[in-house]
Amino acid sequence: MQQTYANMRTVGMAYFEFTKKNNRPPKSLDDLKPFAPGVDLTQVTKSSDGSDFVIVWGVDFRQYAAPATMPIVIYEAAPHEGFRFVSDTHNVMTLSEADFKKAMFPPGHSPAS
Repeated sequence: MQQTYANMRTVGMAYFEFTKKNNRPPKSLDDLKPFAPGVDLTQVTKSSDGSDFVIVWGVDFRQYAAPATMPIVIYEAAPHEGFRFVSDTHNVMTLSEADFKKAMFPPGHSPAS
């Protein structure tokens, strides 16, 4: 689980830094590479069990007025023991399945259950 947290933190920070530097959100994993030097992003975009994270591309966090209004933009595709790691690019959190189903996601994105 610590590896999943660390991986999601790396991806979230790269997403955040790309947006700040380029004045737009990233569109793909390739956009993040310069912001995670020396890191194999194909490996850190995975949970500790090897399943890929879901990354919602093109979300500009700067349009949200307060951290509490930030949507989830990175999350584990499947729960592990009833919980998932999620990120709004600034924070990595664990949510129960019930809380995940109530979480805010970017407009137009509905996570698969």
